[in-house]
Amino acid sequence: MTKFILTADLLTGVKSIDGHHRTMFEMANRVVAATFDGKQIELFQETLSFLQGYVLYHFAAEEHVMKKTGYPRYEPHRNWHEQFRQKVSGYMNRAQTRGISRELTLEISYAIEDWLKEHIRITDKDLASHLNAHEDKTAIELPTPGTLKKTGELPMDFNEDVTVIYEEGYKPGIPRTIRGVRTIKTPP
Repeated sequence: MTKFILTADLLTGVKSIDGHHRTMFEMANRVVAATFDGKQIELFQETLSFLQGYVLYHFAAEEHVMKKTGYPRYEPHRNWHEQFRQKVSGYMNRAQTRGISRELTLEISYAIEDWLKEHIRITDKDLASHLNAHEDKTAIELPTPGTLKKTGELPMDFNEDVTVIYEEGYKPGIPRTIRGVRTIKTPP
C-alpha cells in the first residue's frame, strides 16, 4: 500500500493548514495500513473515527477562515468539503454495519489519494494564495475547536480529542498541548 506523504507540491505555505494536512495524512496511513487481526481491527475503527472527526474539524476551520477573509471561491470550496465529509461518513457507516475488509481499506486509500491530494493541490493552494495575500496575518490562523463550537461551526458535543497535531519528534503515548489544542495518546 502506498504511504501518503505531504510532499513539497502539497504544501500550501500556510503553516496551520499544512499542519492539519500532515495529521490527516498520518491518520490515513494508519487506516490503510491496518491488518485484520483483532487488535488491528480495533485500531482501524478508532483511526477511521478519528479521521472522520478530524476532517470535520479541519473543514470547519478552513471554512471559518474563508468567511473571515472574504475568500471569493467559498461556495465551491465548501462543496468539495461536503463531498469528502459525506464520503468519510459513508466509510464509517460501512465499517460499522458490514465490518472491515481489505476492499474497504483499498477504497479508502484510493479515495484519499485521489480526492485529498487533488483538493490540496488545486483548491487549498488557491485558498492559501488568498490567505497569504491577506494583510491581517492573525486572520489566517485556523481556529481551535472551542472557537468553532462557540460560533456554531462545530456541534457543542464535538470531541476535541480528535485534534491531534503531530510535530517532528512526536513520541507516541506522550500527550502534548500545542497552541492550546489538546492532543491524545496514540498507539505507535
